[in-house]
Amino acid sequence: VQDGMVWVVNRTESTITRIDVARGRPGDEEIRVPLNPYEIAAYRGSIWVSTLTEGTIARITGLDD
Repeated sequence: VQDGMVWVVNRTESTITRIDVARGRPGDEEIRVPLNPYEIAAYRGSIWVSTLTEGTIARITGLDD
């Protein structure tokens, strides 16, 4: 959870989705991440995603509306 948004990992699609808590609905776009995202964390304006297949951690920035 970050700034009124909940981030959800879509493992089979290799994306993450932002859900607006106030509206109770997902955002308009999914964000592509490395193959098989597994865990997700929000910290200081970034989203961090670990991956099962590649064994990496991806940092997603620039998420401000």
